[in-house]
Amino acid sequence: MTPAKKPPAKGGGSRNGQFKFILFVAGREPNSVLARQNLQRLCQERLPGRHTIEIIDVFQDLDAALKHNILITPTLIKVAPEPLVTIFGNLSDSSKLMASLQLTE
Repeated sequence: MTPAKKPPAKGGGSRNGQFKFILFVAGREPNSVLARQNLQRLCQERLPGRHTIEIIDVFQDLDAALKHNILITPTLIKVAPEPLVTIFGNLSDSSKLMASLQLTE
């Protein structure tokens, strides 16, 4: 007999409540700077103490970008909790971003 899965907690989350993001940016380009700011604000407001953000500058680490098949920046990958989600752009539309990350208002 397989135990029933618990529904996700309000606001999304994994078993340990941790979110892991990888944000691919292109140096200090305006959209990359904006994406960093928008992701950090979202995490501070909605996921305080429950997130990690890895920022990869494709100008500094092209191999990492190629490994993840990143062709445009900025690109955000939500690694955890599952499912994996990839979002392109500067992350400025907070309602679409929250919906894509399965975070409820």
